[in-house]
Amino acid sequence: MFDISGVNARVVELAVRILESRLPQSFDRPSLERVYVRALRSGSWWRAPGEARGVLWAALRSSVKVFKSPRVVSALRRAIAWLELYTMRGFIVLSGLSYAIPRGLLRLSLDYVLSRVDYILYLGRHVLETYTYYWHIYRS
Repeated sequence: MFDISGVNARVVELAVRILESRLPQSFDRPSLERVYVRALRSGSWWRAPGEARGVLWAALRSSVKVFKSPRVVSALRRAIAWLELYTMRGFIVLSGLSYAIPRGLLRLSLDYVLSRVDYILYLGRHVLETYTYYWHIYRS
């Protein structure tokens, strides 16, 4: 559905970090199963990198009920963020970053970007709604 191959790698990395920052600090089995099912339904499971799918798949196949270890949780958060990048939320974050950075509305500092997550989501929604609006006008 969404192709991110033309997006700058630094913008993609910032988007993954934003999505990662909005995830919880520990995961249990039901929450990972919900992530897996949602990724399958949306199709993001097959578009995401193999490493992200592998980390989530291994966590689902383990006998651990709650993941609390900082390294494991960090790997799971990164994998889920990569899966979420290929959903509508990820596309909104990418659109907001791609709109704001070239226009000078955001600095590329990670701390600054993470402090402006709501603004980035607002810009992404605004960009998507504006393009749809103009598409309908010029189509007829």
